[in-house]
Amino acid sequence: MDNVIDNIDPTCGVVPGGGAKPAAFGPNENDFPILSCAECDTTFSGVWATGNLRRHVKLKHVETPLLSCDVCGRQLQRKDAMLKHRRDRHPELNIPAPVPRKRPGELDRGD
Repeated sequence: MDNVIDNIDPTCGVVPGGGAKPAAFGPNENDFPILSCAECDTTFSGVWATGNLRRHVKLKHVETPLLSCDVCGRQLQRKDAMLKHRRDRHPELNIPAPVPRKRPGELDRGD
């Protein structure tokens, strides 16, 4: 099996050759399609559906090594979970707080 994660089209979440398929569309044209995993039919919707599908495939259908915290040894599957763990459990590391990300199309109002 080729690398399914690399084949996910970042613009629409559809994997060429049927790796993920739009299962349905919302009631109006501004809604996002619901994406479905070709391996297990788990569905994802909303603004972040493509990234969520990509993460799902990587964690559930492709072997990935666990990450170990260099301070306490706790093992986690994702880099973002490790960063959150280190921020929450090891304040002595002085890791800066996360910066909220903006949804596509949001205007920067200079707040």
